[in-house]
Amino acid sequence: GSRAMDTMGRIDRFISRMYRGSRGLVLTCGWCSATAGRRLREASELQNSAFANGQCVKAMTSWGASVVSVILNRSRQSIVSISRGDWIFALSLILFVFALYIQTLVPSVLDGDPGQFQYVPAASGIPYAPGFPLYLLVGHFWSLLPLGTLAYRMNLLSAVFGALTIGALFVGLRLQGLQRLAAWGGALTLALVPPFWQYSTVAAEYTLHTFLTVLLLIVLDRWV
Repeated sequence: GSRAMDTMGRIDRFISRMYRGSRGLVLTCGWCSATAGRRLREASELQNSAFANGQCVKAMTSWGASVVSVILNRSRQSIVSISRGDWIFALSLILFVFALYIQTLVPSVLDGDPGQFQYVPAASGIPYAPGFPLYLLVGHFWSLLPLGTLAYRMNLLSAVFGALTIGALFVGLRLQGLQRLAAWGGALTLALVPPFWQYSTVAAEYTLHTFLTVLLLIVLDRWV
């Protein structure tokens, strides 16, 4: 309990320094920290460890939701419009990342889950639960393209959505007010993270989902 409270306090102070001068942020972080601290103290006095853990989870959840809400409010105040130069930067980033993934793409058949996703979409089959219907539909039409072997084409699909994810992330970061170079560097950092890079070179549903997630966050931010 005390360690969790100390961690949250440090994060509060860090965010407050990031957005110094925002009275609303300081008040909100103070309120959610007090709420979390009260629940953690109550939990520490309980004998039932399961209920105590539940109280801790509630405290952390309320604190996290409050901080996210404050950050989103601050972000909406600094939204910028996307210029032609930003779209050129996004396109260049997509092409660069896609070329990188092409050079490291797995060229042939795999085993395990990637092996399933190399042939199941083309056969209109159903893999393990939950089935990933959207990926199967997209993969089925993609498998009809005359590009190398079936295994290579399905691996290539992951590279396409991986690169699109990076380009969409750059646009999303620009909409949050980041400078062009900072947004470019942040998006490129994700592209070079080993797990993301790995799943962008094999047949898998992950990069399609990350692309849709980034698009959803952009739409929600503009709508809210």
